[in-house]
Amino acid sequence: MKMSSQMLCVFLVAAHYGVASEKVQFTLASADVLSKRLCAGGFQDFHKYTTIVDDLAGQQKKPFGVAVSVDISICFYNDLAAKNKVAKMSEGCRSQLLKIILQDYPDALKVLESKKVYREKEPCELGK
Repeated sequence: MKMSSQMLCVFLVAAHYGVASEKVQFTLASADVLSKRLCAGGFQDFHKYTTIVDDLAGQQKKPFGVAVSVDISICFYNDLAAKNKVAKMSEGCRSQLLKIILQDYPDALKVLESKKVYREKEPCELGK
């Protein structure tokens, strides 16, 4: 059976993070707030073409749960971008997206930074 690039992406993300025992847990902002933050941060297309807001808005999550959702959405977005010949997101965009989504939870960003999932100064680039 041939694995789609999207399923491969989900598998790789899950394998990368594994199961983490985290103490930090929080409830994410509403869909309206997340949508406004993503668009204000320059991620209008990402918001438009992914289900990231639907997946996270109002949900109770742990830091790695948010990181997995962001990584899976980036995989889907880049797969879509490749088919439509639009700019793909660099890995650095993960940190920018996490910073936007988790801006109310600095402790969550610290947890992700300690595990090298989030990097404060990582550049986000769009390219082919």
